[in-house]
Amino acid sequence: MGPMWHTVLAVNPCPPTSSGGGRVMSFGVAAIIILTALLPTALHFILILLGAALGYRKREFVFSEIGSITVVIPTRDEEILIRRKLENVKKISASLDSFSVMIYDCSEDKTAEIATQFIEEEGVADNWKVIENCEIGKSNSVRRAIEEVSSEVMILTDADSIVDGNAFRDLLRTLSRADVTAACGIDGGDMSIYRRISNWMRVSESNIGASVVFEGSLCGFKMSHLNLDSIDVRRNADDSQLAVSSQRNGGKSVFVKECTFKDMEEVVNSRERKVRRAQGLVRHLMKEMMDSNNSILIRLVAGFNLHMYTIMPMALLLAFVTTAGVVSGLFDGTHFQGLDSKYLMIVSGSLLLIVANGALSVYSAILKMITGRDLSIWRPMRESSD
Repeated sequence: MGPMWHTVLAVNPCPPTSSGGGRVMSFGVAAIIILTALLPTALHFILILLGAALGYRKREFVFSEIGSITVVIPTRDEEILIRRKLENVKKISASLDSFSVMIYDCSEDKTAEIATQFIEEEGVADNWKVIENCEIGKSNSVRRAIEEVSSEVMILTDADSIVDGNAFRDLLRTLSRADVTAACGIDGGDMSIYRRISNWMRVSESNIGASVVFEGSLCGFKMSHLNLDSIDVRRNADDSQLAVSSQRNGGKSVFVKECTFKDMEEVVNSRERKVRRAQGLVRHLMKEMMDSNNSILIRLVAGFNLHMYTIMPMALLLAFVTTAGVVSGLFDGTHFQGLDSKYLMIVSGSLLLIVANGALSVYSAILKMITGRDLSIWRPMRESSD
């Protein structure tokens, strides 16, 4: 027994504890997952930096006069806001010659009645129309407008947004460029870090000709680049769908950073509103990423954006938990001695806080998609200012 016992000890003199080896393995696996998950984000960031650099390049554009413009306003139960919206549209269009307004209404309240009364009072019945009893759903109204609008340019604007006259002229000037087929403004009322970063990304993506996300509160399109196939009413995200469609024949869909709009104070930015938008965006990005009619660049950027909304928040959470575990001693960071775990924990935690609110909306939207709950029909929520 003696020699055999010594032989066993010689082969395995210090049996490893299961907890130590498990911690090293867990940390290594977590690190691999984090690096793999963040790789598409790094590639996306390179494209964004390229777009930002192109934005500083001096370029000469060819401009042509826009012949006719139609403003389309989809409405549903907007009796609180509609008069102010129409007053705003009339003010910013005062200097335009060939200009018309079409209000596509599917309301159950007095929205159509108030709009009709405004048109009669202002004496603009020749060019302003209210189309009542429309099919419910903003995308349905937009698709119908594509079929009925005969102007050279169609401007889509939400009933709950206010646009400055100078901003509107900046939008029209951009649309008068020969190479631009679609343009949109940016939300000037939201100055959060998340929104600032998002606006910077969207402007940069448009600089490289790969706009996959648009702002529906104020956007314009050249009708020559749109058709009924440009929009799928089952998907929502009508503005972003039209932006991608406008780029398929060599055109550009651009963000105009000088063109800003703001939501009216009665707008309730509820969780349901955010989740509905997130659901439409996820559907849109999935479809455009797989659509062979799109350019490789459009499909790539759509995939990067889908990854950013769905995978990156989880990678940041895992990075924060892992680095926090190293700092607290729960994980063995022997293999990562060259990295500052505290710094990585702070960075990942800060980024996680920035994207957390949006990520919750996205994951809630995906869960509702899985369980079959469709949020494509918009239901505006308003608070009276009285």
